[in-house]
Amino acid sequence: MIEDCTDTVKDLPYKINSYTKIAKARNNRVGSLDQEANVLDNLADVLDKKANVLDDLAGILDKKANVLGDLADVLDKKANVLDDLAGVLDKKANFLD
Repeated sequence: MIEDCTDTVKDLPYKINSYTKIAKARNNRVGSLDQEANVLDNLADVLDKKANVLDDLAGILDKKANVLGDLADVLDKKANVLDDLAGVLDKKANFLD
């Protein structure tokens, strides 16, 4: 019985060393997972910022489209004025003939 205890006591440093290595390996894995989580969190922040930039660009494009629409309306009105002027000139030409 004493011999069994002696063998067990002799094995303790090896078991402790083995358990310590296992604990360190698990701690390293946890640290690695924590780093990966931080990387994913940073990527999510970058994607969020890019989404905000794209949203801002969409707003700018929408404003430019509105400006182009307004310019098209102005050009249409000017074309109508020119058409009216052409009609007046045509009437004057007919009057002079």
